[in-house]
Amino acid sequence: NKDYNNAMIYFKSAISKNQSNKVYHYNLGNTHYALAQFTDSLNCYKNAILLDDKYIDALNQLNKTLEYLKNISTIKSVYKE
Repeated sequence: NKDYNNAMIYFKSAISKNQSNKVYHYNLGNTHYALAQFTDSLNCYKNAILLDDKYIDALNQLNKTLEYLKNISTIKSVYKE
């Protein structure tokens, strides 16, 4: 967890210095994903895609995260019934 927190600090600092680097946004998204901070990860992947709409890694991770959240939502609704 400490490594992810350090990574988050690093990528946020890198983005503050160069907001147009899609890889920084993508890697920050991966860090949020690893910490189960899915809303934040989605925002980071979207930022990376805004910088390059053909950035396949970010597109794949965005889709993976959305699918995961959809499955969690479905599971929760089943248990509510």
